[in-house]
Amino acid sequence: MATSLETRLALKLKTIYRSTGVDLSTPYDETTVEKSVTLTDGNGADKAECVWTDTITASDAGTTIDVFGGITDVFGNTLSMAQIKCVYIENKSTTTGEYIDVFGAAQAVEIISGSTDTVRIHPEGFILYWASGAAADSPSPTAGVNDEILITAASAKTPEVDIVIIGENA
Repeated sequence: MATSLETRLALKLKTIYRSTGVDLSTPYDETTVEKSVTLTDGNGADKAECVWTDTITASDAGTTIDVFGGITDVFGNTLSMAQIKCVYIENKSTTTGEYIDVFGAAQAVEIISGSTDTVRIHPEGFILYWASGAAADSPSPTAGVNDEILITAASAKTPEVDIVIIGENA
């Protein structure tokens, strides 16, 4: 089945850092960081052509997401993501101690440096990875090599997790 994909990311982070308890004036520092990027349909720099989304219940046994041949899109197409352009993972729990650890699989997608390294996402937290560059500048999974994202919950915890992965199909 033929598909097409449009992706837009708009991010704005604004801080206002004030001094309190001062006399006549209130000194402050204001910082705004904004990023707006678009991926068009296709392969190469600033392009992507497939997306996989899911909400899972994480467990301490772990859930492995195989991005090259182990997932299907909403239309039933098997995805073999040869380039990863975006990964969004959100821990939807609001309960203290219900963290999740992500990546860390034996064949981990090369977003972090080591196969045993993980990123911990605490309750109500999320991570966003974005690499819209050309093929050589994005993680490049292949069948059975660097193609897994492992999500493991804290012992005896079962938080809900939202996942979005955007990439190029092989």
